[in-house]
Amino acid sequence: MRSSNKLVYIAIDNLISSFGKPLTGFRDFLEGLEEANLPCVWVSSRNRHELDSAIRKLDHAARFIAEGAPGYTSRRTIST
Repeated sequence: MRSSNKLVYIAIDNLISSFGKPLTGFRDFLEGLEEANLPCVWVSSRNRHELDSAIRKLDHAARFIAEGAPGYTSRRTIST
């Protein structure tokens, strides 16, 4: 995989419900970014605990910004 000098920031609060259910097509959008080698940083006003369900469902292993503070989730640290 080649590295990318581009990065996508996306505000997810309106794209993922508070129960962790993504908007129709959002998973495909994320997969398209991954195929294009474009890292996607989620930005949310929610906290890590509130995002955990969506992180697991969408297998999101990239960085994210929650409650104004950066975070990182490794696929190895999330138990399913």
